[in-house]
Amino acid sequence: MKAARLIGPTILAMSWAGSAALATEAVVDLPDLAVRALHYPLPLDAYPGVARLIGRAEIEATASANVQELLARAGGLDFRSFSGSPADAEIHLRGFGEGSGSRVLVLVDGLRLNRPDMGGINWLQVPLSAVERIEVLRGGQAVIYGHQAIGGVVKISTRAAKPGAESGGELTLAGGSDGFYQGSAFTMGGTSRAAFAASVEALGADGFRDNSAYAGGSLFLTTSRKVGHDGIIRAALTYTDFDAERPGPLTSVGFPENPRRSVVDDQNFGESTRALGLHTDLPAGDHRFSADAALRERERGWNLSGTHADNRNRSAQLSPRFHASLQSLDLVGGADLEREELRAHLFTTAQRAAPFARADLRRSTVALYGHGRVLLTSRMEAFAGARAEHTSLDFHYAAGSPFQTTPILEPRSDERRADTGYAVSFGWLGRAERLHMRAWGRMDRVYRYPLTDEIAAYQGFALGQTFNTNLAPEEGWQREAGWAWERGAAALSITLFQIDLENEIIYNFRINENTNYPRTRRRGLEVEARAETGPLTWAGTFHHTSARYGEGDFADRHIYLVPSWTARASVVWQAHKNLRLRLDGRHSARQFEGNDFANTRAPLPASTVFDAGFHGSLPAGLQWHLSVTNLFDRGYASVKYLGDWYPADGRSWRAGLRIPF
Repeated sequence: MKAARLIGPTILAMSWAGSAALATEAVVDLPDLAVRALHYPLPLDAYPGVARLIGRAEIEATASANVQELLARAGGLDFRSFSGSPADAEIHLRGFGEGSGSRVLVLVDGLRLNRPDMGGINWLQVPLSAVERIEVLRGGQAVIYGHQAIGGVVKISTRAAKPGAESGGELTLAGGSDGFYQGSAFTMGGTSRAAFAASVEALGADGFRDNSAYAGGSLFLTTSRKVGHDGIIRAALTYTDFDAERPGPLTSVGFPENPRRSVVDDQNFGESTRALGLHTDLPAGDHRFSADAALRERERGWNLSGTHADNRNRSAQLSPRFHASLQSLDLVGGADLEREELRAHLFTTAQRAAPFARADLRRSTVALYGHGRVLLTSRMEAFAGARAEHTSLDFHYAAGSPFQTTPILEPRSDERRADTGYAVSFGWLGRAERLHMRAWGRMDRVYRYPLTDEIAAYQGFALGQTFNTNLAPEEGWQREAGWAWERGAAALSITLFQIDLENEIIYNFRINENTNYPRTRRRGLEVEARAETGPLTWAGTFHHTSARYGEGDFADRHIYLVPSWTARASVVWQAHKNLRLRLDGRHSARQFEGNDFANTRAPLPASTVFDAGFHGSLPAGLQWHLSVTNLFDRGYASVKYLGDWYPADGRSWRAGLRIPF
């Protein structure tokens, strides 16, 4: 173990809210930073792309309330929300607009968090007290991760019990404006051969807008046991339960007059999840076998002004893999096996007396992949990989008249379809250690299958066809080139990318169906920088994206809900060894509103927002924080769709205390 700053060997590990947890020393002893982008530890400067690693120390330093807030603040990611809460915020990377969340894969301990339908991710179901680290991988990663990994991958690893580690824990309490409250506890302990860890959390808020409250809690339990000298077997049990309200959109008149107002009071949803996971890691010399297996059940009920539904999603996953590390060659190969079942019931009343429609969907996926890295010279390496994936979907739909007291459900659709996708990846990475630089180039073939309710009408929203047999998977190529320099506390990286897709799935309002658009193209520039000058730490990013439709009715028009550029900047001032101040700013350029294919309607205006935070330490290891978001109370909207506005939160504050034990 050597002393290492949290920025790691490259700018790709830079911190937005301060590099290390508040302490009396500026440098902390940490293990060498590495990502597991290829399913095995890889130094950051050996990864051919943009990666961002957020460790436990930084999680505590940012004092974020949830994973979504942490990713926005420390990971430099952008989100949009139709409700204003983190319960359903949609992540977007590399120029994807509507449905961007379905093109970013989110994993928790190897288990896919993305829903099989178009429903968003509930970021509250993963408490930060249970998170050990997060990796953000920008760009297509289809060879290793397959379906949905077009824009990037977010890998969340929970705080696993470690045999031989010291026992201890922490208690976190927080409160703030708009009725915000949060309480969490984490503890771990054990022996030299076995250990356990547990995390429990409760949180909620009234919300900035009327009818935007959310509340719930979670429980994470893990147990680990050593196998042989270095092997480990870990089991994890999780349970979460949340309810959230939806305030609905405002008109162009109502939005500036009172952004807190809600025009509906009967839109809400509730979600509970139960999951059991098993992880095995068995090293044998230069080789290693590992596997992830999981069972999950997720129930979600929602009410949308006259439409009411209960969905139950069950999934099973098995992902074995083998890694061989030879003298100048790294090889990894594996399989991903997944089975998902989704059962949906629709009702005419919130009391759910009798369903007027029922849908059963089953999707099975089998994938095989392999990837290799070879050291050509001491300064140059090459890599290549391939993946083949097959999926099949069964759809059964029955419906009756919603006007009957007890509708008789009659079969309406009984369909089956199968798709096969493949991905390839190849490129190079070069390093010039004396110049403190590295550069890379890569090409990746990516793909995405249609989601269940992109292809089938069963969620209560009528489509042109009950089951669209003509909807094809998305597929295309990503090209990327990058350069990074890092010396001491200064760092800079520049990345250029282009994503060409065929058959991108979009909703065509003219025929009321999801259809395939012939061609789309996204080109972008990502610049990230960091520097330290005495007690000040500076960091910033600039992301430019040109996203346009290719052939077709809207050729050369901009893809809507994609800002042409975004920028972020932060400064952290270590005013005293026990006090740190932080100021964050973010700007998003204007973007065309949702469903504006022709780019003729009034766009969503640009916005600039600042946040401030104060972090301090007290005797006995106690830490406190005070933060203010939207410091200048800037009124802006997260989304504008068909002339309707979805306001973002105004100024709010939060204070908290972390108590170790």
